[in-house]
Amino acid sequence: MQTSLLVRLVTSPPLPAVIVDDLRRRLAAAGTLLACLNDDQLNISVISFRAELSNVGAALASLFEKIGEEGSAARAFRLDLQTPDPTTALTEEAVRAIAVDVHGKLRSPVYIARRSVPAAAWKEARAMGWGRDGLGQPQNAPVLPYSSSQALGVAIEIGAPSLLVKVQLIGVNEAQAERVLAAVGGPDGGFADVAAYIVGEQRDERWFCVLELSDVKRTPPARVLQVLEIELRRYGGHLGAGAVLSHIPLQTLLDTLAFRTGLSAAPAQIIETHLGAAANA
Repeated sequence: MQTSLLVRLVTSPPLPAVIVDDLRRRLAAAGTLLACLNDDQLNISVISFRAELSNVGAALASLFEKIGEEGSAARAFRLDLQTPDPTTALTEEAVRAIAVDVHGKLRSPVYIARRSVPAAAWKEARAMGWGRDGLGQPQNAPVLPYSSSQALGVAIEIGAPSLLVKVQLIGVNEAQAERVLAAVGGPDGGFADVAAYIVGEQRDERWFCVLELSDVKRTPPARVLQVLEIELRRYGGHLGAGAVLSHIPLQTLLDTLAFRTGLSAAPAQIIETHLGAAANA
């Protein structure tokens, strides 16, 4: 039986639209694309796809070949390799092979880290987190240095699947926004499975933030958003528009629907769950 991986590539600044469109077409044609978008407010591109363990090296080689050394200049990359059992599925040898290929194709230093703790604790230990202009500066020494590189670095993170969400905090100042996020996504916050970062700021006290959830069953996103709303109201603020930045399990969406509206739905009631069967009929 094949082992399936969720692969998520985050780049900052965003990739050129022509490259994103080409990668979207390639991955969609292969039937593996899960998400592909540019977010100018966060200054990132996010590409998520599914790959079999035996084929992930070839899939990534094709992706990084398209980006190339020219596309890596002045960019930071984070490559999330996600599977429910990352310890046994992704051996050190397999990760090393991916790292060496990335190192050569992007001409970039490579950082490697295995996530073995929930997101809140991982925030302080990870190889590359978030900064105000997108991805942050690497926090560890590279496993594969590249002294003459024009890229800011590639961080490879191996762990169980996680969820990436953008939220907007409105009506609070910077100090208040930091306190609100610390209440849900810091080492002393209420959720061990949430890491929260201010990534971008707007005028009129509008702050763009990223939430990373390491276990959506134990910590439902709807519950996290509810606590954010409660904390914001303490300062006269409120939540603005948000977006899911990566693949999200259908059951998580249904759980959110039930939490927010009281309505229950089964996967069979969702039109999209029947599209594949209809196409093959």
